[in-house]
Amino acid sequence: MRIVMVCPDLKRVCGRTRMAMTLIHGLIESGEDITLVTNAESDEGLYSGIAALETRIAPVGPNDKNVASMPKALQALRDAVKDADIVHTHHRYPAMLIELLRPYRSFRHITTVHSYLRGKRFFRFGSA
Repeated sequence: MRIVMVCPDLKRVCGRTRMAMTLIHGLIESGEDITLVTNAESDEGLYSGIAALETRIAPVGPNDKNVASMPKALQALRDAVKDADIVHTHHRYPAMLIELLRPYRSFRHITTVHSYLRGKRFFRFGSA
């Protein structure tokens, strides 16, 4: 099964990072084909040493939530999910972008909301 994990802002001290990386390691150990899509601000040392992990960089982070970067993010995600069976997002903005692509693809989308903050950005995609 081909699974694409979209998790922006991977940091060493972050619960979302710990959860996503634990899941990635477990899925690779069970023989799944995993692709990680993250943004350039992520800590590369967290994922660069995983030989079986394909990694793609895309403007999908919280600081990329603007109309100007959205076409580039959509194109990068479209390429990443081309043959995906499952796409698992770990942030509301990438979840919104993936939902925009769903009419054109046949993957299943799972999202995990790790926290919910109100009023932090003008352009936000809330879950409530």
